[in-house]
Amino acid sequence: MSAKDGGSAFPRFALDAGASAGGSVGGISLRDYFAGQALAGLCSTALKVQDPQNMPNLAYTIADCM
Repeated sequence: MSAKDGGSAFPRFALDAGASAGGSVGGISLRDYFAGQALAGLCSTALKVQDPQNMPNLAYTIADCM
């Protein structure tokens, strides 16, 4: 995960010997989590988005503002 995506939203802490001590692995980025939440909100509103193909881009724009 890079600093730009906010790190992991739901990391799993590594307990096996192959992983770094105290580190976390996996999970989706905070940016992806926020974009998913924004997309759900966009889909649930009565406001009609003119171009459904643009909804993911709009969701990531909203996520980047968070």
